[in-house]
Amino acid sequence: MPLAKTRDDGGRGLRRAAVLANADWCVTTPLLPALAAGLGTGPGTVTLSVGLHSLGHACALPLWGRLVDRYGPQAAVRAGLLLAAVASAGSALATGAGPWLVLRVLAGAGFAALTPAIAARHAAVADPGARQRRFAGLTTATSVSAVLTPLLAGLAVAHGSWRLLFGALAVGAGLTVAGLRRGAPPGPRPTGRRPVPSGRRLVLGLGLLEGTALVAPPMLLVPALGEGAGRAGPVVVTAYALGVLAGSLTVRRHGRRWPAGRLLAVGGLACVSAAAVAWSGRSAVPAVLAAVLYGCAWSYLHTTLQTWLPGAGPAGSEGGTASLFATSGMLAGALTVTAAAPLLDHGWAGWLFGAEAVLGAALVPAARSLTRPPVATREFPVEFPEKNPDRKFAAVARVGILFSQSPGNVVDPGPPEHLTSIPGRNPWVAV
Repeated sequence: MPLAKTRDDGGRGLRRAAVLANADWCVTTPLLPALAAGLGTGPGTVTLSVGLHSLGHACALPLWGRLVDRYGPQAAVRAGLLLAAVASAGSALATGAGPWLVLRVLAGAGFAALTPAIAARHAAVADPGARQRRFAGLTTATSVSAVLTPLLAGLAVAHGSWRLLFGALAVGAGLTVAGLRRGAPPGPRPTGRRPVPSGRRLVLGLGLLEGTALVAPPMLLVPALGEGAGRAGPVVVTAYALGVLAGSLTVRRHGRRWPAGRLLAVGGLACVSAAAVAWSGRSAVPAVLAAVLYGCAWSYLHTTLQTWLPGAGPAGSEGGTASLFATSGMLAGALTVTAAAPLLDHGWAGWLFGAEAVLGAALVPAARSLTRPPVATREFPVEFPEKNPDRKFAAVARVGILFSQSPGNVVDPGPPEHLTSIPGRNPWVAV
């Protein structure tokens, strides 16, 4: 039965919510002077809110991951967006620094629900190329949000108030919740996918490595400029967002045709090149070029990792797997920036970006181990879709293969061509 046209089944709603979450992430930094004046505090307190927003986001991710796996992505997104809408509305009305800091933590925690929800929804797409195109499309939308948010912040301060932006975020989150179709709790998951051995340790390690080699370096480009950071800072930030936008557009084009190894190689080359450019000189031009390259590297590497993460855990744990990866990446990036700040003050920027180049090169083979899971025996789901004209033949073929092999040594020769076109769930589940 076709869905009602007035209600969203989740895909477009998740994209709109991701755009709002990225705008909420980027809105505070351009508003530092206006926020400090409006809240009657100093720029240091407002800067603290950026870290607290990230902390709330990271701490809430494991909880949202469990809720997504238990109740489904729709329910988790609705709850998270409601929390974010209330926190954003409170931020628009806040008159003191203390309540505003608490509300920013709650906003970060609410928008954190999107990470595991998007991962769980896209994990249902069987074709890895199609999954990567969806993640790349989402990255395109969020990068456009990152480019436009500073411009909108400047217009709001010049012709109105900073409170308008947080009010708009609250209204946008509320409207997105209203547009989401209520989804039923998730049913039984197929049991055919075999998780990668030591999958949780692999996901944790990849998250730590990505946070150190891919998340932290763009945040170090501006501090590495020293006295010229004030003038070149906004340009570097915008260049990074444009790099993400350009990279995501090319990934959408190549994601279906290129194998995962080639996508990772291109992303790794961009990451190492960005670190080499940043190492070559501490001036505005190398910093801008390095920011563009780091943005392209993020598009290739991060979307490829998102595409293959569901295979690292058992079926039904997609939300928890994505939450573990995102939390470890955020914490690793924050710790790397904190540890690198004293090194920049002592003039060790060259050594620092040299180490980042090595870590960027190491991320490629580590990620490649995720995209090449071991191919062993294949298990089959018990249920078949209703109204499947070939289910009797498929059942006979399945039982025949299972009983024609010796116990413990079942080898699947691969699906016959006519079975792969059966509508609904494919009884031949890929590893």
